[in-house]
Amino acid sequence: MQVVKSGTKVYDLGCSLGAVSLAVRHAVGTRDTEIVAVDSSPAMVERCRGIMNADSGLCPVQVLEGDIRSLSFAPCSLVVMNFTLQFIPVEERPSILRRISDALVPGGVLVISEKTRSDDECTADFYVEMHDAFRSQNGYSQIEMSRKREALDKVLVPETPEKYMNWMEQAGLVPVEWFRALQFVSWVGKKAP
Repeated sequence: MQVVKSGTKVYDLGCSLGAVSLAVRHAVGTRDTEIVAVDSSPAMVERCRGIMNADSGLCPVQVLEGDIRSLSFAPCSLVVMNFTLQFIPVEERPSILRRISDALVPGGVLVISEKTRSDDECTADFYVEMHDAFRSQNGYSQIEMSRKREALDKVLVPETPEKYMNWMEQAGLVPVEWFRALQFVSWVGKKAP
């Protein structure tokens, strides 16, 4: 975990149960840093706090309930945002990425994963078909998949991979796609040293 610099913070935005925070906590050991894990769900925050308190890692983890749109960022060397930005209104996404980039120290990194969409109808249909097949093989019924689609409609708003990369570049980050599975894409956005 060479990217984490002493004297900086690490942010886990949309931390859920804290899997990223735990991995980073154990990777940085006793380095002079603090992890700030943020989620908007009170139930997730409570469970995440319990997991962190029961863990033996030495790096301090502060678990906060809140909205990342109003979070004040301290100087940081690593920000991880997995499947979080897609729930923020599209027009607010570039400013969040800019605020993160502004807080990153030179050489700092944003790791971001998002569900994306394709402008090509054939590709988009293929992604939906394959994702539904995956969920069906994992025990989801057609009714459950339909309800999930309905619940997320207008709440989870995916954008094209190109749009995410443009937003990162406009924020001053150099994005590199490092993982893709169907429409799920992960990038590392690095701030120039």
